[in-house]
Amino acid sequence: MSQTIELNQAILSGNVSFITDYIQSGAGFGKITLVTPDGYGASPLRLAAIAETKYKGSPEITKLILENSSAEEQGEVLYSFASEDKYLEQASALLRAGIQVDSGQKNSTPLQLAVGNQNPKMVYLLLSYGADPNRKGEDGSAFDSADSNPLYEGMLNSALNGNLKSPYYFIDLEKVKLSLNRWANSIQAFAQNNTDKTFYVFGIDGGRLVANSEEEFQKTLKKYQEKYPDRYNQEDKIQSLRYNPGDFSFSIPEKWNDDAGDVIHLDDSFLNPMENETRIEKELLRDGLILNRNLIFKDLKLSSDFRISAFGHVY
Repeated sequence: MSQTIELNQAILSGNVSFITDYIQSGAGFGKITLVTPDGYGASPLRLAAIAETKYKGSPEITKLILENSSAEEQGEVLYSFASEDKYLEQASALLRAGIQVDSGQKNSTPLQLAVGNQNPKMVYLLLSYGADPNRKGEDGSAFDSADSNPLYEGMLNSALNGNLKSPYYFIDLEKVKLSLNRWANSIQAFAQNNTDKTFYVFGIDGGRLVANSEEEFQKTLKKYQEKYPDRYNQEDKIQSLRYNPGDFSFSIPEKWNDDAGDVIHLDDSFLNPMENETRIEKELLRDGLILNRNLIFKDLKLSSDFRISAFGHVY
């Protein structure tokens, strides 16, 4: 077995002694491409953060590899994780291990990228570790990336004022209430034309309401099993497909109606702040759908494992 394969396995399995011996032998982590369990190439540092948060890796291994990786590699990995809120756990692992929060690449910091890509949870995480809102790159500072967006400017200013606040405190809660009421009307209108289907999921994906039914999922699964017979006979692959919004069959048309008689009286207590509140807009909308499930979905046939999720990129 090659040393690279052994290194790959040691990181994924949390074998600290192997990593320690590897470092003491004088071997390095530069210019090595390892492989994640889902088949993607990754540097040792990137794989360590993924392994710690998704597999059997360990914080000690992440820290050891971080301390023995170049500043350039550290910056590249943290910068890549800052691109999406879905990498929040991996970025957190690196920050806990001691990575420099303003390390980046292309004359830009992770904070600038997170703000520019509109990743509110990542912005909040980076600011909580001391990221500098005023640090400038080739495209200016994080304030320039915010482009006058009140949510991001609010978080950046709160950090500068020494009283960092989460995204929740800069969300227009009245707008959330109006959006939820519009979605409730849209779902009830949608239900009138879909009484013969059993729905197992509704979700928020990129600002849209999407859904799938048991009947449509079986059609999709059959198509994938015919095309990839060796892949979609495994339960984990089937479940991943089942909850992949890109393969859902329904996008719920929004019903825009200003008629006061069309207002559904919903419980809006989901908007009340929680302890250590960090929810963002799509999570508030998800919680509103869940809290008002019996009223909003009353005309639809739902499966016993019906769920409501917030998918994908934030909006």
